[in-house]
Amino acid sequence: MKLLKNILKKILIFSIGYEFFEKKIFLEGKKISFLQKKISKIKNLSCMEFSVFSQWGDDGIINWLTNNLPIKNKIFIEIGTEDYKESNTRFLIMNQNWTGHLIEADIDSVEKIKNQSISWKYDLNSHNLLVDKKNINKMISNLNLPKEIGLLSLDIDGIDYWVWEKINVVEPVIFVCEINSALGDKHAISVPYNKNFNRTKFHYSNLAFGASLPAFKYISELKGYKFLGTNSNGVNAYFVKKSYFKHLKRKIQKIVSFKSKTKESRDKNYKKNYLSGLNRIKHLIKKYPGHTIGSSDHFSGILSGPVAYLEGARVFEKHVTFDRTWKGTDHNFSLEPEGFRKFVRDTKRVGLMLKPKSQKKIGKEYVFQKLGKSIISKKLIKKGEKIKLDFLTGKIFFEQFIPIRQTHKILGKIAKKNILKNQPITLKDIR
Repeated sequence: MKLLKNILKKILIFSIGYEFFEKKIFLEGKKISFLQKKISKIKNLSCMEFSVFSQWGDDGIINWLTNNLPIKNKIFIEIGTEDYKESNTRFLIMNQNWTGHLIEADIDSVEKIKNQSISWKYDLNSHNLLVDKKNINKMISNLNLPKEIGLLSLDIDGIDYWVWEKINVVEPVIFVCEINSALGDKHAISVPYNKNFNRTKFHYSNLAFGASLPAFKYISELKGYKFLGTNSNGVNAYFVKKSYFKHLKRKIQKIVSFKSKTKESRDKNYKKNYLSGLNRIKHLIKKYPGHTIGSSDHFSGILSGPVAYLEGARVFEKHVTFDRTWKGTDHNFSLEPEGFRKFVRDTKRVGLMLKPKSQKKIGKEYVFQKLGKSIISKKLIKKGEKIKLDFLTGKIFFEQFIPIRQTHKILGKIAKKNILKNQPITLKDIR
């Protein structure tokens, strides 16, 4: 369906012209923007999502935030824009008439932006620059901006963490960044710094780039920012200067970070293989036959072990703690000793369930030994007493005595000794 929409979109743009198409979708965005102004309280940021030019619904989130914050300098910087037709700030500049600065490393993309009417209709400035942590402050300083600006959007598919860490010549009220969900949501992780970083060249999977959400939380906290949440796709994270959070505190009911479900992984030929989560275990088993594949996860609870075993994992790593309530990044998803015992127990149980059974063990007698009832006395049967049907009942034991289906062998026989109530009856007990 998504592919069909993209094809129809391209056909429409080609037939009527991009600018006419832009006017049509912009009008629809204006309508939603107007309705947003009537909403005083939201459940979480994702509730405000809508897309005009953004990829993941960020137009709506940014529009709501800028309408609910007393931003003095309505200026934005967006780093990593390509040709700007799909971006986080295009709707912002068109809808609220902000001043914008675009920084893009590809010269052809910058020329395409400058050839668009948006570059002269609005105060939009495009700069062909390859940013790194050493030059970013000089680049921004050359723009002659005030210390505090409205928004900074960062998406360079690589050393985003290192660039954000170094920025100190401006302080955006709102900071938006792309996070890498493949790095997990429990640890502060970033790719190593390399000013010439290329995600595709770094690793063929195309998943080793940028930084995890905890990494951005960590550095943003140090820089004086409060985490607001992510979009519903778990791709972009939002932060606000702590001094401005008071304006949103009663308007956002819950700070929520969503997990990304994108399947962008690629094989060694750089073709998408659409792998995610536990599906990667099957892929590794197929790719490396004869090797033992393991599972390491940060899921809460004990089910990840059994599920990973079903997928083919045979080695398991799990965090363990004495108290999950302790402070720290790992304790809340770790297992306490009793939980880890259950994790091991249930994982082993899955292994036993999958172990093939011999023909002998799946025969009728084996089933009876496990589930069949044996004959026991329903009452005290005295020595010399003739056994009647109403003297007997059945019970499951871990070992087999006389099965109920052989009751006829017992009836009419004489008890050699007293048989106590609920006692199994054997052939030695009767004559």
